[in-house]
Amino acid sequence: MDDRNYQVDIYSFAPQLVWQPNSTFRITSKAEYKKKEETKQEEVSDHSKISSMVFSARWNKALKNSLDASFKFINIDFSGDENTPLGYELLEALRPGNNFTWNFNYRQKLSNGLQISLSYDGRKSINQRVIHLGRMQVTALF
Repeated sequence: MDDRNYQVDIYSFAPQLVWQPNSTFRITSKAEYKKKEETKQEEVSDHSKISSMVFSARWNKALKNSLDASFKFINIDFSGDENTPLGYELLEALRPGNNFTWNFNYRQKLSNGLQISLSYDGRKSINQRVIHLGRMQVTALF
């Protein structure tokens, strides 16, 4: 379908700082700037500028269990129609303005070949309710 063909140029810069005081704990901070432009015949139409800050931590204990947590602040400057497939891609499923996302993951090895995972994700956009998503998974490796 001709109206579903897009060319999106993406320019990104993402420096990161990692501090790992020992083999079981790590803290990461990352700043990212991303510019996405949809171009039609050499002309820029819809575009987004995404600035974000990410803080994350990981703790693990000798292949027995691990805990991951992250918090992300995202500011999006957007030009275009956000209720289209192209707008969804340019906004990365978020809303123009300030957005917050966070997640927590816990993995525990129960026995030989059996593992349980618990995950929680949340997000908040301006003038929107908080979205919560939880998951639990049991994995049997054989």
